[in-house]
Amino acid sequence: MQPTARGIRLFEVFGTPVYADPSYFFLLLFFGFGYFQEGMGAVFVVAFAVTASLLVHEFGHVLAAKTNGFQAVVMLWGMGGMTYPSGMARGWRSVWMSMAGPLAGLMLWAVTWFVFMPPWGVDLGLKTDPSAFLEPYRAIGPYQLTLGDLLWLQLCWINLVWSVLNLLPVFPLDGGQVLRSLLLMRFRAYEADRMAALVGTVVGAAAGVFLWMALNSVLSLVIFGFLAFQNWQRYRLSP
Repeated sequence: MQPTARGIRLFEVFGTPVYADPSYFFLLLFFGFGYFQEGMGAVFVVAFAVTASLLVHEFGHVLAAKTNGFQAVVMLWGMGGMTYPSGMARGWRSVWMSMAGPLAGLMLWAVTWFVFMPPWGVDLGLKTDPSAFLEPYRAIGPYQLTLGDLLWLQLCWINLVWSVLNLLPVFPLDGGQVLRSLLLMRFRAYEADRMAALVGTVVGAAAGVFLWMALNSVLSLVIFGFLAFQNWQRYRLSP
């Protein structure tokens, strides 16, 4: 997907343009759908948390690209975000570029958790019970939270869960990119692609089943099942 082919240019940050594919707005609708009966304030809070989290993740990649002498373009789309660097790094530089996004997300999670967590954090009317962190996966349907609660929970969950899952060695997730870069340091390109695809098939299938059983998340099963199928196709078609 070319970032400027269908994307709407939103803004530019430090020389890096940010585009949004029309499918991105369906992603926001998907995340915000369960909060419509709570009011538009809750919907906007969720949309803000999703967008802010994706931008922090992608600009982690952008920063790493710039440290390697590349420019970059960011595209938000229906499956999250993509960063398009102007060149391809190799070796440990490639590993750094892939790791930078999840690390940026984990940093945002840490700041959100430790700065706003009562009783020592900034008072935004947040719940003092840390078990509130688990409410999104305990509740069935919408649940009553202040907007401060909701923003805190969404930023924590999105950045922690997505950053950790993104580090799984499943191509094209960042962890899959890292695995391929490491394999390329020792093996030929076709061998590295084949091994990375096989690992991605196994880990993707296992992750989908685990998340489905642990969290009753059919969406996770579908997403990781699709990624596992993609990796299996790459493995079968590799020489």
